[in-house]
Amino acid sequence: MLEVNNLETGYSYLQVLWNVSLKVEQSEVVALIGPNGAGKTTILRSIMGIVKPWKGSVKFLGQDITGRQTHELAKMGLAFVTEDRNLFSGMTVMENLLMGGFTIRSKEKFNKTLDYVLSLFPRLEERKKQYAATMSGGERQMLAIARALMLSPKLLILDEPSMGLSPQNVDIVFDAILKLKSENVTVMLVEQNVNRTLEIADRAYVLENGSIAMEGKGEDMLNDEHIKNMYLGVA
Repeated sequence: MLEVNNLETGYSYLQVLWNVSLKVEQSEVVALIGPNGAGKTTILRSIMGIVKPWKGSVKFLGQDITGRQTHELAKMGLAFVTEDRNLFSGMTVMENLLMGGFTIRSKEKFNKTLDYVLSLFPRLEERKKQYAATMSGGERQMLAIARALMLSPKLLILDEPSMGLSPQNVDIVFDAILKLKSENVTVMLVEQNVNRTLEIADRAYVLENGSIAMEGKGEDMLNDEHIKNMYLGVA
């Protein structure tokens, strides 16, 4: 579904990524883990056309999308939930969801999609008329993911979905990702909660110093000594 080949990029004169290659197959949950500052978010931004690649290519469903505009990618089926969530704070929950489904022309399909995302996050159903600015961090993250799902994306990209959340809300977010996985939704995520992430990921890539240092199955990564020492706090 997604192929990143020999990607190199950065900001101004500062190179952040070196020769990064990875892939996401249909219906997989693929994780990208690594220390802060390794370049994980830069990879996601490069995929989504926010950061322009210097070298290499990005392909989605067999099409070269390298450097394409973000709104074009959204229409192609790529949905990106950024770490700062980027909600419309002055709008209600329902208005944010309406904005997420702006490309849906069929009222029947829109209502079906809306029912689906509200079933994933029942708390949003209770808060349809609440303004996004007045919601808790966990509720805002739920809304950000729900708004992205209103696009019925072929690939959902999540950047730090559990960042800054209470343990209870972390559970809600990971439960939602598990439900998406059970329904064959393709997900790529960057996440600092390495243990929880590797438990649900089909495959994972480890990014260190701007390059892919390791890759493998999520369950294998959980038992890898380097991963245990570096990211799971196990000596």
